[in-house]
Amino acid sequence: MYGLGVDLGTSFTAAATASAWALDMAPLAGQAVVTPSVAYLDEKGALLTGEAADRLGLQDPSRAAREFKRRLGDPTPVILDGAPYSPTALMAALLRSVVDTVSQAQGGPPDRIVLTHPAVWGPYRREQFAGIPHLAGLPRPQAEPGSVAESDGPTVITITEPVAAATYYCSTQPLPPDGLLAVYDLGGGTFDSAVVRNGRDGLEIIGTPEGIEWLGGADFDQAIMDHVDRQLDGAITALDPTDPGTASILATLQRDCMLAKEALSSREQADITVPLPGSVRHVTVTRKAFEQMITPSVETTMETFRRTLTAAGITLQDLTAVLLVGGSSQIPLVTQLLRDTLRRPILINTHPKHAVALGAAMLSTDTHTAHGIPAPRRRKPAAPARAAVLTGTPPAAAGHDSGAPATTAARAGAAPTAAERDSGAPAAAAADAAAAVGTAAPKPGRGAKHRAQPPAKPERPASGPAGDTRPAAEPTPTRRWRSRLTDARFIVALIVSFSVLGVAFAFGNAPSDQPQVPSANTATNAPSNQPQVPSATAATKTPSNQPQKPSATAATKTPSNQPQKPSATPKTNTPSKRPMLKLEDVQVHKPSKLATVRPAVVGAEHLVDRSPVFTSLPDPLTGAVLIPGASDDKRLTSPADYLVFDVARDATVYVAFDRRGAPELYNWWPAWLNQQGFKRTDMIIPTNDKDQRYFVVFAKKVPAGRVTLGPNAATTVYSTGYITLLTAIG
Repeated sequence: MYGLGVDLGTSFTAAATASAWALDMAPLAGQAVVTPSVAYLDEKGALLTGEAADRLGLQDPSRAAREFKRRLGDPTPVILDGAPYSPTALMAALLRSVVDTVSQAQGGPPDRIVLTHPAVWGPYRREQFAGIPHLAGLPRPQAEPGSVAESDGPTVITITEPVAAATYYCSTQPLPPDGLLAVYDLGGGTFDSAVVRNGRDGLEIIGTPEGIEWLGGADFDQAIMDHVDRQLDGAITALDPTDPGTASILATLQRDCMLAKEALSSREQADITVPLPGSVRHVTVTRKAFEQMITPSVETTMETFRRTLTAAGITLQDLTAVLLVGGSSQIPLVTQLLRDTLRRPILINTHPKHAVALGAAMLSTDTHTAHGIPAPRRRKPAAPARAAVLTGTPPAAAGHDSGAPATTAARAGAAPTAAERDSGAPAAAAADAAAAVGTAAPKPGRGAKHRAQPPAKPERPASGPAGDTRPAAEPTPTRRWRSRLTDARFIVALIVSFSVLGVAFAFGNAPSDQPQVPSANTATNAPSNQPQVPSATAATKTPSNQPQKPSATAATKTPSNQPQKPSATPKTNTPSKRPMLKLEDVQVHKPSKLATVRPAVVGAEHLVDRSPVFTSLPDPLTGAVLIPGASDDKRLTSPADYLVFDVARDATVYVAFDRRGAPELYNWWPAWLNQQGFKRTDMIIPTNDKDQRYFVVFAKKVPAGRVTLGPNAATTVYSTGYITLLTAIG
């Protein structure tokens, strides 16, 4: 069983799958996880979509359609080789192709499908979008995520793109209760902005989303194309529209302009080849010129973004952060203007083309609140909650917040038993259990007297909304009297215990002329004039005037004026007794320059093209197998399988990154770490590089077999390539 999230974008389409054990992007075009949103009508009258349609469309543009999402709701059809097609039909063909590709890879169809759309769309566009699944042979979308499909096939749900993106972000960096996250979504065809709040029931949009329907990456491509035309003195405009070759020239040029736009995000200039009739021309586009072309459009998005905040009734200072989504949000000018204008943390926690699909996939699972949106936290009941509510909620849900096992079934609305009335505890448990499913709690029995109290101050955990603030039931007078008596006895016992300990400590520290017999447990030794016999376990010793013999195990000692003999146990970086990987257990297949693995020890060089070394290593990493990094590859964003290696046994993979890779971002590490399930640890690896002081370590357990890791993807030159260490799992 799995769920499927699909982002039908203007320029590209992405999909992701989610199950109880995994969240992954779904390959749609070979190994690529995004596919062009292109449709092509072949000679047999069949509609092709994706990579094949994009490739064939360059050869015969009259049979291809691009950016048809922008025309959704337009009554004018799209003409493919003389045949009319509605934009809805083309999007349905694209959706059907995605579902078929994923179903074949997964071995069966998904149980639930979540489709995303821009938040700025009005009722008419949303209604048109809701008809796409039916045309694709799927059930019509349900109104609510928890709805059950009325017909055979997967349940289909539609949500807005900002909510999907924020859902995935919150799976990696949970929002605090009532935290506000602004989403800046600049995609291929539209701009969306919305404010999302982490409320009691999960993420919700507040205020009215704002957007611009005809502003996105496609418009930036056109700006570059117009620039090329000007550089060629209008040669593009002068092409004969009746010439069959003109359409092919324009399609090729449009594609090259898109590639140039993407290249200018990481390079200062890009070259475009223009195959004009009779000659081939070359035009160079610089980043400065490109930014001048798009600055008015980007400033327009800033104004729209401010209107979104105003509509939500919040100020910039109220925002927890701003999340960037969409491929065009990666343009450096966008990040720079947002940072200078808003002066709020700017977050890019995943590949901008993946975030929406991953969030939609998380929302496609029944358990998405557990790992997607921080679930509401409720007040722990006064007594252990042993009730499992039999109203359609799984037993685990009843005890989720308190951690108590669900052992006794409490029927919602049923009267408590005599034992329950006498104890008074199940009434509170039933109230919390009923609140968990939105039903009224049963009234307490006559044996338990209750009166209302002011609401308790809600707990505010690190993630999730504030706890339940329902009035707590007051215990009966008898139980209250017994509780106070128990408290009094406990306090007296504490006082006596501390008094005894104080006396023992005072007499135990008195000077003694007799040698002390070693204790079998950890001991605190008073100063003595006699030599001390080593203890069998770790000891904490006070200063002594005599030299001390080394202990058989590690000892924590206070400073002494006498020289001490060296301990039999090294003080640093001794690997614990654990199974070790051998160097031959790890075989690197690509890149070839990283194929020579080495042991991870202090003094080891960790880069193949630089000479810094480790100055120390955390104990779990000492003796690991080290796959070195390449500093020259620090800014690579492809291929997705940058590092491929085999490990002969189950292992823990540690990936260590230079924190300077993206210093002004919260989630600065590459998106594939989140997607593959790596978790950040509290370990660091110091180096002797004066500029790069240490690496930050991420970890994940893997079974024996093939392991594939992505590129470093640093956003600044002040970085080094990541390194990889492996240890065996015992």
